[in-house]
Amino acid sequence: GGDYQYFVISIDTPIRQGMTSYFHLVLNFDMDLFYEDDNPVELNLEDSEFKERYKKKGIKKSMSGASFEVVANIMRALTNKKIIGPGKSFSTKLGEKGLRCSMGSNEGYLFGLDRSMFFLHKPATYVRHEEIKTIKFARADVRGGASRYFDLSIQLKRGKRLNFNNLDKEEYEIVLSYIQSKGVRIENLHGFTLDTIARSIVDADNSDSDDDDFDVDDFEDSQDEDDDNFNFDEAVVEE
Repeated sequence: GGDYQYFVISIDTPIRQGMTSYFHLVLNFDMDLFYEDDNPVELNLEDSEFKERYKKKGIKKSMSGASFEVVANIMRALTNKKIIGPGKSFSTKLGEKGLRCSMGSNEGYLFGLDRSMFFLHKPATYVRHEEIKTIKFARADVRGGASRYFDLSIQLKRGKRLNFNNLDKEEYEIVLSYIQSKGVRIENLHGFTLDTIARSIVDADNSDSDDDDFDVDDFEDSQDEDDDNFNFDEAVVEE
């Protein structure tokens, strides 16, 4: 259980396993893992090919540093794609970029990006704001019970519905503010304040306790420059 970092590779042609298609490859990096200077990552490229194709892409043939930063730099150079991070669109009360919740029986984190939402890690679910028809809250009305959680249901324009459950009710107004700021239509809006939500949490059954918290570090906004190395603290915001 140390700190970790997700790095997601989205692919146009999904990988198939049986009847299941996978559109996202999720890499999970231990943030304590480093490639030391005496044991760097060596790119398997001829000097001539590297100088011709990648010298100005912000990478070197021999790279050291945090594993997720090294991999991100290499992937950006090889694919010529931008790195997208949560930026400043959304963060929890604790300043984390991922809001813990569950999708079906799977626990994970819901990330609010500039133009989309992403649930990680299983099933990796990416939905752009423009694909959303409406969003509906459930268990958000404190008058309807003393639960310390609320649920979020996303109705997509193409007909599918995505349900995210057991979001901490203390994060309700933050989630609401984020959704409203993106111009997404909300089916049902409860006019709560943090004070009323906090009172309902205090009154909740003490046996309804939180699971152990996980840590997810922040991404920050930055402009993408081809000649600059990717920095974990400076992920490019979504276009």
